[in-house]
Amino acid sequence: MNVQFGPLTVRRRNSSDTLRAGSDAVGTLGDFWQWACSDLVDSTMRGVLAEYIVDTALGSVDSTRVEWDTVDVRTPEGCRVEVKSAAYLQSWAQKALSKISFSIAPATGWDASTGTKAVAGCGWRSSPTPSVRSSGIQADA
Repeated sequence: MNVQFGPLTVRRRNSSDTLRAGSDAVGTLGDFWQWACSDLVDSTMRGVLAEYIVDTALGSVDSTRVEWDTVDVRTPEGCRVEVKSAAYLQSWAQKALSKISFSIAPATGWDASTGTKAVAGCGWRSSPTPSVRSSGIQADA
């Protein structure tokens, strides 16, 4: 395959970065993040939060998240970690609690650099109580 365009270099952004429409300031990146990322129980955002928590715990959070990589976290020492997240309760109305299950079968796919995952980390929101569903951020819950 002949690659004409390499990957973009992504820099960490600040919540105060200005969003513009032409020359007009229309908000900040923080405003966008609040709008797009406030539902931390949503399946997609919960997974991203789980990756961030693992990344922070392993001391590799100085980088930025790579979407569609074959592993979720890469440590400075070269360890590759796949992070899984699940919850009994979702953001939407449910007739029953969700079933918690994880697949740890070997998988292949596009890798942002090289290699495959070496470690898998699984976690779930343990409380099936609806009042806990929107109870703020608590990394040890």
